Amino acid sequence: MALNLTRRHFLTASAIVAGTSLLTTKVSAGIKPLTGKILGVSTLDPLDGSTELSKIVELDLASGEVNYFDLPDHRFGHSLVSLNEGGYLAVPYGDDDVACLFLDQSYRPIADIKAPPGYGFGGHAVLTPDGRHIFTHFNRATYDDKRQPHQTGQYCVIDVAERKVVKTGSTNILHGHDILLTRDRKQIVIGDDGTLETRFGDILKSAASPFALVPGNPQLVAFDVDSFALNKAIALEINGAMVHIAEANDGQIVGAVEQFVANSEAGYAALGALLGEDTPKYVEQLDETLVKLGIELPFPGPIVSVNLAKGTTEEVMSPVHQMPFDIMRNKETGRVLNVFTASHMLSRFDPARNRWGYFQTSIFGIKQPYGLTDIPGTTLMAVNGFMDGIAVFDTLTMALVKKFDSKNFGIKHLQYVA
Repeated sequence: MALNLTRRHFLTASAIVAGTSLLTTKVSAGIKPLTGKILGVSTLDPLDGSTELSKIVELDLASGEVNYFDLPDHRFGHSLVSLNEGGYLAVPYGDDDVACLFLDQSYRPIADIKAPPGYGFGGHAVLTPDGRHIFTHFNRATYDDKRQPHQTGQYCVIDVAERKVVKTGSTNILHGHDILLTRDRKQIVIGDDGTLETRFGDILKSAASPFALVPGNPQLVAFDVDSFALNKAIALEINGAMVHIAEANDGQIVGAVEQFVANSEAGYAALGALLGEDTPKYVEQLDETLVKLGIELPFPGPIVSVNLAKGTTEEVMSPVHQMPFDIMRNKETGRVLNVFTASHMLSRFDPARNRWGYFQTSIFGIKQPYGLTDIPGTTLMAVNGFMDGIAVFDTLTMALVKKFDSKNFGIKHLQYVA
């Protein structure tokens, strides 16, 4: 059974949001000078702002200097994995003709890894605890018969020293995206969002359901970190995609659900069943670009928590906000933060109070937030705007530490490097 918001949930969440609108930007006191670098991978060509082209964006936290490094022919850049001996792996998300890139410490490409024909990289990867291997996932680039088992993906193990694929295996994952290593360092978890159709295809014209993002069987899939054998698959009782995932203090896997509804009479009826008289106000507050597309509207989805050991799923928060993206846990405080790109918000879970709350990223000078990164050994995190700005803030007080006026050209995720 899918988790659904109720009107009561909507009004409760609205009250939380209303409270955050009174927040003002304050610089957090008692914070040590910032050091290290924050990296991101751009997705858009700076020359026209639309062509898919990726570069490394490097922010020096001490000096505030921002530098850009070309990644020739690298498109759909999504995330970076820092390697123990220095250097990085740049992981793309999408096409079957775009490779992962091994980069040296100066961000120069030194090797590439291609997906098998008919497959593409899922956007994320993790380094195994011994630092010797990288685990990632190949998704089918196209689907012939969208619900057949042979249309699912493959896991991929890359040897870091040799810079080549040393092991692959079939999975039952339709569309794997985010990947994490559990804190006990025993399991690798992949979020399978079950995406079978794009939101912009003919599916909206013929679908019986007004929901525009059509999921197959969304699930979390856990693999053994040593043998890479399948440990378990947990079906998610959600109507949408848990886009990104994080592990909370108690070991629960948490993430917000992305849902869309057709911009049609059927879609408005679905929104009306959820929001009632608040529907016009909700639509009015959406990004006008999304509404003008005339195809789909973001539909509020819950934040959910998954117990890996028990295989159970529960709704922990019902937000009114749309299009969740990155989620990250601050190691010092245990607080988990989730980005909502379309409504310019951060949700924050405080384990000491067992409570979720919302904060507008405008208090940091950030619009359309996307990526988050923890700054180890501190209570700080950084968040970036899709096109402009990187802000460092204190997860305890949600006060701004420093805002950097970077040009980001479509950064999706951030990576901190000491």
